[in-house]
Amino acid sequence: MLATLTAALLLGAPPAVEPTRADKDAPPPKLALFADESWYKNRKADEQDFVGVLSKAPERPGGTVGIGRFNLYRLTMNHNGKQTEREVYAGSHPEYFAPYVGKRIKLIGKAVETEVEGKVYAEIWPALLEVVGAAPTTSAVSDIPDKIDLLISNKVYLSDPAPEKDFVGLLQKMKGVDAIGYRLLLEGGDTVNRQDLHFYDNNYKRLDAYDGMRVKITGKKVSGMVGSNPFAYILPGRLEVMPAVGDKAAGKTLKVLARGTWRVGDSAAPLQLVIRSAKELALSHGQAADKAEDDSVKRQAVEEAARLFKVEVIDWKTQMIVVASAGAKPSSGYTVEITGLDVRDDVLTVHWRLNSPKPGDFVKESFTHPAQAVLTERFDGKVVFDSPPKAPGAGK
Repeated sequence: MLATLTAALLLGAPPAVEPTRADKDAPPPKLALFADESWYKNRKADEQDFVGVLSKAPERPGGTVGIGRFNLYRLTMNHNGKQTEREVYAGSHPEYFAPYVGKRIKLIGKAVETEVEGKVYAEIWPALLEVVGAAPTTSAVSDIPDKIDLLISNKVYLSDPAPEKDFVGLLQKMKGVDAIGYRLLLEGGDTVNRQDLHFYDNNYKRLDAYDGMRVKITGKKVSGMVGSNPFAYILPGRLEVMPAVGDKAAGKTLKVLARGTWRVGDSAAPLQLVIRSAKELALSHGQAADKAEDDSVKRQAVEEAARLFKVEVIDWKTQMIVVASAGAKPSSGYTVEITGLDVRDDVLTVHWRLNSPKPGDFVKESFTHPAQAVLTERFDGKVVFDSPPKAPGAGK
């Protein structure tokens, strides 16, 4: 105990709260580290990615306790043919990094230059560790269902006005003496993003079989204030087990950069479009083929789309537009929502749904053409649109 406290004082940071411990025989492909620690949050530095091979330094005589600063692990990186190295700060638990020695990993964290006894140490303070090119985990148990319903039929859940969305990430059981429940370590961002899951009855045991798995939670994100304290959590409607990171089937999810309501003509048929150029955009507005070649026509179409998405420019080399409509509807109150853009086996699947008016909603009896467009990352392969499910609780 005394040695641990002494080491923490010499390292210039408070003892770290223990993260989810890695299994020595089969380390997880992702490991949450110090993102929630006050000393990490308070350090003024940008989070960035550090990719390289983790190595262990020879231990100095007398162990890690002594005068000065000593970090047991190093990350060796290669930038444009130039090799660089930074020490990895492991708090008072360097053993958590032991299973990753010799592996190529990505650390999301902060670059920190620490001076102790006149010497400057170039360190990484890590928030998250991820194995690069990790093989799929084999932790999934064959006798548990791949999909389970959670709050999807709960009346309180259905009445919550928050929109239903998909959240993909690593499911983690909360640690600590007083900790109850689970959180989701979300994918798709440049910073560590954890969201707590909330059940009305506090029955979190139903998630125990999925602890440590990569899952998709279909649910509603709720946020607000209690007094002067903000809160945010996800109400989980349904859980689905996803392929592990590194599995080819896992593919990737394209990032939605902006959304807008798309104006369609009077056609009663549903419309699905993938637009990858200014000419295709002009054609989608009903321009004749020869007119769509005109630079002024293309420029006007792009300017209108940029205003729709509230962006300055549309870069067709890296971006494209995806449109989904549900065809003609007999009244107002219908909306279309594109819920996901998933790439697997070189095919992009556009997930979308039609939201119908709820019972009791005021609607205007006139034909409408609900449609939505999203600006997203460019994908040049095959694109398919799935059959849209009706939103839970929607009227007929």
